[in-house]
Amino acid sequence: HLEPYDGRDAPAFQGDVTYLLDTYGEHPAFHRTPEGKPFWYVYDSYRQPAEFWAAILTPNGSRTLRGTRLDGVFIGLYLSRGHERYAEVGGFDGLYTYFAATAFSDGTRTSEWPRLVTWTSQRNKLFIPCVGPGYDDSRLRPWNAASWRYRAMGRYYQDMWEAAISSEAQIIGVTSFNEWGEGTQIEPAAASRQSATSGYKYQSYGPDPNLYLNLTAAAVATWGERRLSRGAHARSIMAEALVTEDARLETQHQSLRAKAERLYKKRTGCVRARLGAGGGKLFRAIVQASEEQRALDETREALRQRIR
Repeated sequence: HLEPYDGRDAPAFQGDVTYLLDTYGEHPAFHRTPEGKPFWYVYDSYRQPAEFWAAILTPNGSRTLRGTRLDGVFIGLYLSRGHERYAEVGGFDGLYTYFAATAFSDGTRTSEWPRLVTWTSQRNKLFIPCVGPGYDDSRLRPWNAASWRYRAMGRYYQDMWEAAISSEAQIIGVTSFNEWGEGTQIEPAAASRQSATSGYKYQSYGPDPNLYLNLTAAAVATWGERRLSRGAHARSIMAEALVTEDARLETQHQSLRAKAERLYKKRTGCVRARLGAGGGKLFRAIVQASEEQRALDETREALRQRIR
């Protein structure tokens, strides 16, 4: 997670990526794609214009990281409508929402998530909705009460997970594991007690210290089951379409076979009558029909492989 700071220009950003890769790149917790590309979540990416990021993240940018050892999957923050531009123009590989407070921004309006999944997938990009157990930064920002969200003993978290799963996003982020300052932590915790000094009390987990880890495991299991079910349904539709296409090709195959047989008989008659020119023309027609039949057979075999 790359945080913003004053003076974050292209060389500084490249230096940040270099340092983190060199220092932590081999750590097993450093998330990478199956091909080995590291994931980078660029927080507050909108603080620089899309053209700034284009110089770094597009293949022909003046300071591009693409095609170098610093290349990776760079995900920009989606806060408001119009920030799609950062994926389309800025060269980001996708967009994420980060915030755990629903309706805090356009990005955290869960009703927007299906649209953003569709928009990014049409452009070969990622949309990563983030879910959280609640939000309470009253100790840091007492003026921010409009963004506080009550945990409701896990119900809020479950509802966000359901919205993210239903959006059919390929990746879902969790905000957060241990950000206690904003009240989004899901790590194991004992029942909360009121502070003797400040009087503050964290929203309770209830009697189970592992409540949110258990809810996370259950949500991930549900997500996996839904994805498998959607995949099976899609494969079923595809198989039905392929069977129909195979039947159509079989009809075409039989037609070509009959045509070749007619042409062969006709050419045999021409040869016997010593009609050389006519026989040659018919011979070429037979060859063409044979080639069409061979191509058809190859197409049908490819279809049968897909059906299997």
